[in-house]
Amino acid sequence: VYYYLSLPMLLLVSVALPLTLAYGLLLVPFLSLWLILLVFVFGFGGIVTAVSGIRAAMTVVRPKELGRVLEPDEFPDIWACAREAAAAVGTRCVDEIRLLPTADIAVVERGSAVARMRDRGRRVLILGLAALHEMKRDAFLAVLAHEYGHFLNRDTAGGRLSLQVDAAMRRFAEAIVRRGKVRWWDLAVHFLQAYHTTFMRLSFGSRRLQEVLADQVAVKAYGRAAFEEGLTHTIRRSFEFEWSLSDAVRN
Repeated sequence: VYYYLSLPMLLLVSVALPLTLAYGLLLVPFLSLWLILLVFVFGFGGIVTAVSGIRAAMTVVRPKELGRVLEPDEFPDIWACAREAAAAVGTRCVDEIRLLPTADIAVVERGSAVARMRDRGRRVLILGLAALHEMKRDAFLAVLAHEYGHFLNRDTAGGRLSLQVDAAMRRFAEAIVRRGKVRWWDLAVHFLQAYHTTFMRLSFGSRRLQEVLADQVAVKAYGRAAFEEGLTHTIRRSFEFEWSLSDAVRN
């Protein structure tokens, strides 16, 4: 909320500061039209950058449906694992499974904010094909239990706001870059740099706590050895996939 409230204040300061400097120059004994013109040029550049960045930051990004849907009758074994892990954790099964050409395993929750807060959102499990390669069943179940832990702890109920702010800051930065060369006097740049640093430091602890609590759910359901194997496998496959993909692009 603070981030979005800061944007109009940033715009106001971007407009007021160059005008204030220009007015101050009009009061000096020796008037320099070139200096006044320079102040207005710099101020106009800052205003344009701030306005374009704020417009980009306030743009609502609709979630994209990526990958292909895995139907229960098409992949019964994967769906059986999803149901088994849900039962072991003590929560309801996912409503949809999507297969992506990545090495990621994650969960998201679709629906309105009210539906998510009432645990009535549409649960989606994202499976990266590269992560599934050569993964043992017990390890896979432990990783699924970890993902169900996010549902159980309601991490997906309201955590999208943090992701939206992060995406908004990225769009803001992209808008600044599209305007051309970044100037040291650009207020939008300094605001974004300072806020992003603070935001990442404050939200890092929250994100890590969510992962640790989800880890505990997985260990409680399937034991330490199975989860350790599943976690190590997904991390290793992620590095291998990125290396293989980069090598293929270079070739």
